[in-house]
Amino acid sequence: MQWNPDLLDRNIAPGISSFTSAEIPDLSDKFPQADYWPVNYFLNGVLRAAWGDRHRQVVIGLLRRASHAWNTYRDGSFQMV
Repeated sequence: MQWNPDLLDRNIAPGISSFTSAEIPDLSDKFPQADYWPVNYFLNGVLRAAWGDRHRQVVIGLLRRASHAWNTYRDGSFQMV
């Protein structure tokens, strides 16, 4: 199935219909601890002062999203090489 280019450009992103490739740089050297963000959070919570219940839920949600975004970005940059 192929979508109408005008439909894609208007509803997804301008120019997405002509998108064929991307140059995704490897950011591992800029964020060497990124693979350990969830573990570091857990250890900091166990070994140091912990967040309150409401704040902890927000922090865990943000950490989960950041970790998933990092993994997706990393996997995408490796596949493009």
